[in-house]
Amino acid sequence: MKKVAIICDANKRAAIATIRALNNQGVELFLLFSDRKDKRNKIIFGEYSNSNNTFYYDKNSSSAFIQSLLNIKNRTGNFEMLPFGEKYVRWMSKYKSKLIDNGVTPHVASYDVYKQLSNKGEFLKTCSKYGINIPKRFQIDEINKTLLPFVVKPFKLKTGGKILKAPLLIRNENGFNDFIAKDLDYKEHIFESFIEGPSIYYSSYYNNGEKKVSFTQINTLQQPGGKSVIKAHPYFELPELIIDKIDNLFKGLEYQGIMMFELKQCQTSYNYYAIECNPRLWGPLQLTIENGVNFPAIMCGININQSNKADQNVGYYWRNGIFDGLFKKKIYNDDFQKFSNNNNVRYKDVWLRRDTFKYAIIEPILTLGAYLLQKKEG
Repeated sequence: MKKVAIICDANKRAAIATIRALNNQGVELFLLFSDRKDKRNKIIFGEYSNSNNTFYYDKNSSSAFIQSLLNIKNRTGNFEMLPFGEKYVRWMSKYKSKLIDNGVTPHVASYDVYKQLSNKGEFLKTCSKYGINIPKRFQIDEINKTLLPFVVKPFKLKTGGKILKAPLLIRNENGFNDFIAKDLDYKEHIFESFIEGPSIYYSSYYNNGEKKVSFTQINTLQQPGGKSVIKAHPYFELPELIIDKIDNLFKGLEYQGIMMFELKQCQTSYNYYAIECNPRLWGPLQLTIENGVNFPAIMCGININQSNKADQNVGYYWRNGIFDGLFKKKIYNDDFQKFSNNNNVRYKDVWLRRDTFKYAIIEPILTLGAYLLQKKEG
């Protein structure tokens, strides 16, 4: 029986979707966590976790993380690792050969390819090379309030107090003043225009650059600051010319594995612009699975029916994303990004289901508690 490990606390919505996708598929699942004391894990994953399939990894450094995976392998035998969490995917990519040699097979790209796609600066250069539109870039000495709204992105994932860990949307004067107060190292960042319009995910699985299956969605409700997707549904209007350019990019890289490629469609010109790509499993993954494209099963080589034609009647919904987003409004000085829904879609909440019903009820309470604690400390 194939053994597959999932890092459950790197992206909980992606993790629960993956577990559901692989449950009853003849796969032995290992559920990995970093915090033994986090009671949320039992509430979320209790339907699927037990003393025999629950393990703990070390997130404190790349070497500690890799060693913890090898320690788990010594207890379980060889297993495969699915891609969760940018930091962990980067580490698995960097030490891919060592992991494989010791019986742990990570579903990640080579380290050179991963850096080219994950690092914002290199990704945008690669897109331009293949004729994919990218947002307008600004020089450091051009940055002022007249450019609002604009986006600031770190060139690459680095640690340091003056480098952003994630893209920052600056929409208004309050946001601009907060941005200036951060005293960032501008030379480590990219400044680009903000594309006003819906976010679109083109997700694919490639085998040595050859596309095997894909799925496209449009995100109709997103948290302030361009954060997590709250509502999404299948999208069938992405031009074939754009799709071909993206596929040619990954063919040129001889890319192996999963990829979520984000674009934005400008509301005025209707042109599509590359934003970023994530070589890992993403938050609204449940949407693809319920519409017939089971990416986790594809990665594991399970022979089940796959479909490129999604059922347009199923949409994705994260109800608590609205409540959580209300607090993010204050943090990012921004509002929800909302676009028209497809009225024919039947939206299903990612948590409000039999296996995670308890968490659907208490997640808003936990969100409020985290906010109050942050306010007290801050």
